[in-house]
Amino acid sequence: MNAENFDPTIAENFHFWVYPTFRFGDLDTVGHVNNVASIALIEDCRVRFYQAAGEAAADGDDVPGGSWVARKLDVDFIREVRWPAEDVRVGTVATRFGTTSATLYHGIFVAGVCCTTAITIGVRFDTLARTSTPIPAPVKAAMQALSTP
Repeated sequence: MNAENFDPTIAENFHFWVYPTFRFGDLDTVGHVNNVASIALIEDCRVRFYQAAGEAAADGDDVPGGSWVARKLDVDFIREVRWPAEDVRVGTVATRFGTTSATLYHGIFVAGVCCTTAITIGVRFDTLARTSTPIPAPVKAAMQALSTP
């Protein structure tokens, strides 16, 4: 997957999905699903992506492997999402790898229409040493496999 030409507004570019539900309490004062709720959905999909690649989600998790922290998050709210949004899905794909980091693209789609995109730079994190740590080859391979058809 090449980050330079990746378009997160196209659903077919994603192969890892979660299917959340927005709640009435997720609304802002103008009736949109608020930005914090959207970012929480992206976070949930990102963590599930790491778990599917064999990594733990946070300190003390019983999932074997490492933890990840978000180094950078860039969000683009393209279209309004109003409650009750039906047929919601969030996709995540890894497009680039460094020694300790991965660039992930995300898309929130409602009824097949892209409403929000995001880019996360995630850093693999050693929870005991409190520092970044290299991505093991099997984890990188698993993330690549989750990102391709």
